[in-house]
Amino acid sequence: MEALIGSIYESTVAGSGFVLFLSHLAAHFRLRSAQLIVRNLHSHAIRGAWSSHTDAEWIQRYADDYGREDRLAHVMMTSPSGRFYASNRDIPDIDSFLKHSRFAREYLAPQGIAHAAAATIHVEGSWHTQLFIQRRHDPGGFSDAELAELDRLLPHLQRAVLIHQRLLESRFDALAMHGALDAFATPVLMLNQLGKVMVANQAAQAVLARGAPGISLEAGNLLIEAPDSERQLSTYLRLGESVHADTASPRTLRIQRGAGLSPLTLVVTTVRLTQHDGDGIDASLVFLFDPDLRAAPDPAMLAMLFGLSEAEAALTVGLCKGESLETLAETRNVTLNTLRTQLKSVFNKTGTRRQAELVARVMGSPAYAAR
Repeated sequence: MEALIGSIYESTVAGSGFVLFLSHLAAHFRLRSAQLIVRNLHSHAIRGAWSSHTDAEWIQRYADDYGREDRLAHVMMTSPSGRFYASNRDIPDIDSFLKHSRFAREYLAPQGIAHAAAATIHVEGSWHTQLFIQRRHDPGGFSDAELAELDRLLPHLQRAVLIHQRLLESRFDALAMHGALDAFATPVLMLNQLGKVMVANQAAQAVLARGAPGISLEAGNLLIEAPDSERQLSTYLRLGESVHADTASPRTLRIQRGAGLSPLTLVVTTVRLTQHDGDGIDASLVFLFDPDLRAAPDPAMLAMLFGLSEAEAALTVGLCKGESLETLAETRNVTLNTLRTQLKSVFNKTGTRRQAELVARVMGSPAYAAR
């Protein structure tokens, strides 16, 4: 039982979820199959399912049709929770049910199932997390001693299901945060209250990977070489600890980077990250603006937003990167007249008249903000 309980908690962080626990459970209790499912009490729709020795097709059939006729599930959901119920002990007239019901004939018999036990693990509104286990005729129904052992697992399963749910939410939040920041062409970092970099989007990683003079990452911490600028950044980050997003004002810092390079500008602002329980924590967003690097707009987005052809979108991208028509003509192996004709069409489609106006229009569009 100690090993079985251990496998419950191991499953909370396993990539396959509770499959590990179910396989150990099946071996310990000599089961034909086992399923841990999340289903709706009213519609019987299944949103999550882990199983051992059960085909996904049978789980879907159960959700679509047979679940409504499961007498054991009905007993379990209309009786006090906190314990396991067994078909051989808690279903009245079980022999008649197994002989004459469609559920037994079309669902249980084809899978070789003769006995079952089940318990509700967690309830969240109409959604019930339930554990079902099944046996063949041999080794027979579930004894009082076996049900007592199963009941010992319930508190551990309840805790493990909640842990697994919170871990999934945390992982999703982290992935969503990475994905959201990666959508922006502007380099941006998210720092926690200790100043540790938690998320750096692809654009920021590219800036830092270049070994940008004056700024670097050291053990996950943003480090500025100039002592005065480093102290100023520390002040900005500490200020953010007591300032909420609705009252925080951006704080600007310019970093000198030596001869031949324009200063790097950092804009620090505070955001409030609200958790699922309504509580929240403050974090700092640090935007990096490097005048020597011009992020290019997405050509596919340009084409969609303004109705540009592929060639017109490529021309617009080049102009936004600061390239001249002469340079673009040479690199694209076309004539200047061809580019001028394309540019005239771009002006018409974007409602602009000059290159500077065109670049400003594009920079203010989703094509520039998103990757």
